[in-house]
Amino acid sequence: MFPVSGFAAFSVNAMAAESAEYVYQLGTVLSKLRWPLNPAVSYSVHAGLYFPKGIFFDGTLSFVQPMRTGTMIDRDFEEATAVPPRPGVTKFSEHNCDIIDGIRGIAKLGLQLPMPRTAALRKNGISVLLGPMISFYYSSVSWHSYGGYLQYARIGKDGRYEQWSKHLPKIPVTGSAVSYRQQLLIPAIGIGVEASFPHQLQLFSDLHVSSDVMASGEDIHHARNIRFIDIMGGGFALHGTTRLSWRCLPYFALFASVFYEYSVTTEGISISYAGIKASKPSRYSPPDAAGTSLGGCTFSLGFAFVLGR
Repeated sequence: MFPVSGFAAFSVNAMAAESAEYVYQLGTVLSKLRWPLNPAVSYSVHAGLYFPKGIFFDGTLSFVQPMRTGTMIDRDFEEATAVPPRPGVTKFSEHNCDIIDGIRGIAKLGLQLPMPRTAALRKNGISVLLGPMISFYYSSVSWHSYGGYLQYARIGKDGRYEQWSKHLPKIPVTGSAVSYRQQLLIPAIGIGVEASFPHQLQLFSDLHVSSDVMASGEDIHHARNIRFIDIMGGGFALHGTTRLSWRCLPYFALFASVFYEYSVTTEGISISYAGIKASKPSRYSPPDAAGTSLGGCTFSLGFAFVLGR
C-alpha cells in the first residue's frame, strides 16, 4: 500500500462576519468603522496529505465573490478625550457597501497520534486521533461604500459638539464614501481531534490561538480626498474548524463544515496621505493609534476526492 494518502476538495461557502477599523487617542476610541461581510459568498479549494507516523499537511484557499453586502456604519467620538470628556457620538454615517474582492487561506502542519481505545470505543467502531499543529492564516478583503447619509451633531457657541441624536436630519450622500482593504497574517499554534465512526462518517475539529496578528489597512475617504495606511501587530486571534464528512463511495466524500474566527489588534500606527493618489505621507500618528478586527463564521458545503486512509 502506498504510504501517503490524501484528498482534494471543493466547497461553496457563506460568510456571516464583521470587520472593524478603530482610531485611538490616549487609549480612547475616537472612531469606529464597521464593515459587514454578511452576506458574503466564497469558493474554496482544499487539499491534504497524510504521511507515515501521523504527520499531515492541510491547506485551503478561498476566493471571495464580489457582491453587495450589509450596511457600513461609521461612528466618531471626537470629544471622548476633551476636557471634560464627552464619550457620546459626534458624527454618524451609514452607507451601502459592496465587496470588491478577497482572498483567504490557511495552511496547517501537524501530528496525529492515535488515542487508546476503550472497550466501548472498540465495540462501537470508533477511533480517535489527537495532536498538535501550527498554522498560518491569511485574509485580504476589500470593500467599497457609497450613497447613504450623514448625521453630524451641531457645534455649539462654545465650540463643542452638542448632544448627538438619531433624530438629527439625515444628509444624503451621493457617490463614493469610504473604501477599505484589510489584510491579516496570523501564525498560530493549535490542537486538533479527528474521530472516525461506522458507516464511513468522520468528524474533525481544531482550535488555534495566536498573540501576533500582523495586519494592515488601507482606508480611503473619497469626499475628504484623504488616504490612511494602518500598520498593526500584536493583539489576539482565535480560529478553528469543525467538519463532518461522509465517505459515500470508496474515493468520494461529502462534507459540511464551519470555520469560526475572531482577531483583534489595537497596536498600530496610521500614516496619512493628503490626497488619495499622493505618494508621500503627510502625517504619522503616535503608536497605538490604529486597530482592526474581524470576527464571524463561514459555513461550507462541498465534496472531496479521497485516496487512502
